[in-house]
Amino acid sequence: MIGKGSKALQKFSTYMALPAPVSQKSYDKIDDKILRATTVADNSSMKKAAEEEELSIGSSDIMVSGDGTWKSRGHSSLVGVCTVIGAESGMVNDLDVMSFCCKSCEVLKKLYSDKSQSSFQQWRSLHAK
Repeated sequence: MIGKGSKALQKFSTYMALPAPVSQKSYDKIDDKILRATTVADNSSMKKAAEEEELSIGSSDIMVSGDGTWKSRGHSSLVGVCTVIGAESGMVNDLDVMSFCCKSCEVLKKLYSDKSQSSFQQWRSLHAK
């Protein structure tokens, strides 16, 4: 897993004279497991940071700082992230990834195009929350 996808992993393996990597199906399963594990770890860590922030000041009325960044400079980037940081601890209490495009939306829009557009809109309303 090099953060570039299955095809890039195949190219990398070829360039390095390594054996062929896993199939696309296996890659997707591994990628999904990593996503679920990191999501659980992220949420647990941020919850703990928020609890520590509350304990350090003795109140749930905490002061935070927000910051955001985009993948590239200027206003042309399609992906960014914003964070909420506890003022006392300096630890991340929350984060959100922002994107103007979504691979899941692109794929499912094509799948639903043959069927009902309302089915896609129903799925998207649940997905975009």
